[in-house]
Amino acid sequence: MDYDDKVYLLKKTQLNLRNEYKEYQARKHLYESMVDMMVDFQVKSSQERFLVSDLHKLINFFESKSDVILLKLRDVDNEINGR
Repeated sequence: MDYDDKVYLLKKTQLNLRNEYKEYQARKHLYESMVDMMVDFQVKSSQERFLVSDLHKLINFFESKSDVILLKLRDVDNEINGR
């Protein structure tokens, strides 16, 4: 494989990872705002509490997915920079 082809593929991967990271962060912020709204409305019923619990699970899921993406992105960045 030619050097330019490899750099192109790495930069494409880098762009895809950044877009994926932004998507996960946007979803995480959406669910955090939903939790904040529910707290502001003083959640009282058990169904609403389960919903808040599920939202926290989703927030944690997207945080962990974001962490994995950041690790992959770091590896790609290092490879692009020749480290």
